[in-house]
Amino acid sequence: MLLGGGAVLPLALIGYPGLSEPLSSVGWAAAGAAWTAAAYSMMLCRAFAIAAWQASVARLGANRVLVYLYLVTLVGVLASVVLLGDSLGAGKIAVAAAILLGVYFARRA
Repeated sequence: MLLGGGAVLPLALIGYPGLSEPLSSVGWAAAGAAWTAAAYSMMLCRAFAIAAWQASVARLGANRVLVYLYLVTLVGVLASVVLLGDSLGAGKIAVAAAILLGVYFARRA
């Protein structure tokens, strides 16, 4: 999350094509409040995710839990289709099917 946030920070400051205004034109008070809210949300989500992951590994074992790590990519692609309006082509469907099939076979073994 921190690396991804740092990677998009320059785009937030100078503006991104398709957005109405760059962050620098919003004002320091509003920008500070937005960054504070984003940081709080990010840390809260991160803390929950790490706690849930550690509880799962402790309860089920690393070998059984690690196979679900591949679903993170699938959820990211589906979120981009639903939230950002990305296209869902045959390639994405084929990769999603391969991921699901791999998780199924790994869990079955």
